[in-house]
Formats: sequence, structure tokens, C-alpha cells
Amino acid sequence: MDEKENLINSIKKRPVLSILLLLFVAWLWGSIMWSDINHSPAPVAQQSDVAVEQRDIVVINQTVKKVEGKYRYFFDIRNNDDKPFSGEVEIKLHKENGSTLGKGDFGATAPIGPGLGDSVHIDVNTGPVPIFASEAAITNYTYEVVSSSQIVSSGSGDIVAPNTIETY
Repeated sequence: MDEKENLINSIKKRPVLSILLLLFVAWLWGSIMWSDINHSPAPVAQQSDVAVEQRDIVVINQTVKKVEGKYRYFFDIRNNDDKPFSGEVEIKLHKENGSTLGKGDFGATAPIGPGLGDSVHIDVNTGPVPIFASEAAITNYTYEVVSSSQIVSSGSGDIVAPNTIETY
């Protein structure tokens, strides 16, 4: 007798045991395959990205210059708060339609004291109005100030560009 016939004879001699074994294997397979659906974890509460305590940190566009073929947008990160700031600032440059054409991430190398600021810049290929047509130019910016992984300040502004761009 070959193995196949031995298996068939064993099943015929012990049908209840065979059925129980088959049900156990089916239950085990179903438990493994469907465990994510039947036993989904309880939802985890999401913590807000926006801090409860806001800080008076602002970003102001100062000017635009052309440096080595790119347009350099200068910004002042100003601490108008009453305590030092040592977080990170993300500045995004936008076209009139809102699409982002440039971005800069800045971390304070030393805390910015109350009433003080830090000058930063972003280099991009696209210039401001009047160098570019308004629909193609960078016309405004947005910023987010982050401290301890929470947004403590945010805002936006228009790009300030002179009628004649200085070239270096």
C-alpha cells in the first residue's frame, strides 16, 4: 500500500478525529488570515501639531538679489517674544496660484534672544515680479515655526522686490 491509501484508510477508520483535525486547521488558518480584521487595535489619540502656547516669532521678507545666476530671497527670522527661541523655521516660496517653487529649512545655531533676529536666504531659479510675469513669478511666502515638534507660530507675506534686482 502506498501512503495515499494509508491516509484514506486512516480517515475511514477515525472519521470524527479527522473532521476535528480538519476543523482545527481551518480555524487556525482563519485566525491567522483574518486577525487584523477581527481584532483591530483601539484607535490611538492623535496629538495636535499646533502648540497650545504660541510664540511671537515672525518671518519677514527683506529683499531679493541675483547671485551667481539664481535669485536669492532674504528673510529676517525675528523673535518678538519675551524668551529666547531655538527651534526650526520652514519657509516656502509660492507662485500666485499657490504652488511651491522653493523651500528652506532653518535651525537656530544659537538661541535667538528676545528682540533679536537671524538673517537667512533661499536660492531658486525663479525671480519675483517685475522680473517675471506675475503668473510665473514668486509672489508670496508662508512659514511655520516649530519648537519641541509643535508649531508655535505660522504666517505668510508678500515678496518684497526692488524694481531693479542687484546682480552679484
